[in-house]
Amino acid sequence: MLLDAIGSFVQNGKPLVIEGWHAYKAWNSNVLSPNWLKKSAYGKKGEGYSSNYVDFRDLTYHSDDSKLLKSLIEDVRRQFNIKAEGASGPNVHNKDLPCPDLWYSMLFREDLLLGALLPYGASDYTAHLSPEMPVDTTMCYIGSAGSYMPLHKDACMSVGHNLMCFAEKGGKARWYMTSTRDSHHASLFFRQHIGAKVDWESRRLTHEQMASASFPIYETVQKMGDLVLIPPKSCHQVANKGGLTIKVAWSRMSLKSLYLAFHDELPVY
Repeated sequence: MLLDAIGSFVQNGKPLVIEGWHAYKAWNSNVLSPNWLKKSAYGKKGEGYSSNYVDFRDLTYHSDDSKLLKSLIEDVRRQFNIKAEGASGPNVHNKDLPCPDLWYSMLFREDLLLGALLPYGASDYTAHLSPEMPVDTTMCYIGSAGSYMPLHKDACMSVGHNLMCFAEKGGKARWYMTSTRDSHHASLFFRQHIGAKVDWESRRLTHEQMASASFPIYETVQKMGDLVLIPPKSCHQVANKGGLTIKVAWSRMSLKSLYLAFHDELPVY
């Protein structure tokens, strides 16, 4: 039944949420945690994560900068504590942190995630690229209350996947998504009625603005262990709530993604 739902998800173009991945025996909460990130080696470079600078975005001043990962994690935790006390403070979050090798090998296996969902799996056409053209879309995101990803679409009409692998102090994320079919209509509506250009990734819409849409908006609250599947071409935004969360995200190029990319995306260029 689950495989059928995953199989039809891309074709019907509507978002899908699969809950409870953290309940599997293969899930290791001690490794999939910020404390592990601060203490453990960064397999891709052979250096300690805590000794590496990582990029982060300051949403208050709309600027990007970098700092030690250990410091960023503490800043994100402090950010939640400040807001929990009713005070104003910075809104920072990390995006596009490379997925640690151990996390990758732990998560992307068929006894945890189904083969149909795996990057470079049977339903991911990037697996057929030559070794000289590798595509690594797997990234980690660290945030807490006040941080968000503005309204946007994933690149190249790919299928998006976002798994919340850690949450503390009520950490969660609120998602708003459109279907594949409504994407063009949504882009026009948001630009003409709200002044938000989806491709610029510059605006966060309010709940009221989303509710004013003349097409269906799919809303969900992502919790620990929830995997959100975003259909190709979907306009979507994410806002973090509560304490620190860590999400692992990746993309797949399905057959429909390739069709849409050739017929809808490439002509723009």
